Amino acid sequence: DTTGYCESNGNVGYVSADYSPDGKCIASISEDADIRLWNSSTGEMLIAPIQVGRVLGRVIQFSSDGKTLFTGCGDATVGVWDVQSGQEIVNIKYDDHFPNDSPVWALAFSSDGLYNIQCFSNPTICRRSTWRAEDMPGSFEGPSSQVESVRFSPDDTRIVAGYSDTTIFVWDVQTGNSVWGPLRGHTNCVNSVAYFPDGRRVASASEDTAIRIWDVDEKLDDCPNKSDKESIEWVLAEDGWVMDKEGRRLVWVPHDLRVSLMSPKNTMLLHRDGYVKLDFEGACIGDEWASSWIDI
Repeated sequence: DTTGYCESNGNVGYVSADYSPDGKCIASISEDADIRLWNSSTGEMLIAPIQVGRVLGRVIQFSSDGKTLFTGCGDATVGVWDVQSGQEIVNIKYDDHFPNDSPVWALAFSSDGLYNIQCFSNPTICRRSTWRAEDMPGSFEGPSSQVESVRFSPDDTRIVAGYSDTTIFVWDVQTGNSVWGPLRGHTNCVNSVAYFPDGRRVASASEDTAIRIWDVDEKLDDCPNKSDKESIEWVLAEDGWVMDKEGRRLVWVPHDLRVSLMSPKNTMLLHRDGYVKLDFEGACIGDEWASSWIDI
């Protein structure tokens, strides 16, 4: 049930938000360089808007204890803020590899706050020590498109990243190697990603207005309860054709249904028009096509 709402009066441009660990507070930042704190139950603003005084990026995150906020700023810095007073505790400079006008586009902190993942306005993903501003090992070599959102898994061993080219990757934090990806299904930029508390699923939200839930705990082909037909891996091409691993056409999907088409690795899809799920059980595909002929 909806018990309240936070009306973003005064916000300009985009708004990004994060829940406090206890769920009682919501922090938001917007393009007008203001940080706001809200009561999540009543929608009331808890303190006056925090005037940052410089251009922000579009990321904000609570610390694991809920006492501080981290913001990614437009001058290639990370701001650390006290939740109670609204005062900036420290401003950490990360300008060794990027120009001062390169905004921290996506940002995620480990649960202990000792290291973070930063993504600037380019495809680069950096793992860094929070307080020493030093790079840590990890390559994270993915798409050439921009990272829009990044989050740690609950145990801090993996990160999930959403990209402007509609793909999603899951990375090993220590090695920087890809664990999952590319996960495909969205038809537009992936604006937000998050792990479920169990660490086995990932949620993604896109400009295509769909929210997708992904199983990242085990490979689909490893699921013992899946028949060969049900576990057929496929991708949706730009022209609407569903293609198997060998590039063979399976079925064509109309344009207005593609945004709500569940991919093989989706466990759920939320969209205003519902969802479409392909079931190849009993389908006459490939060499089995001749069996569709019924002699009357």
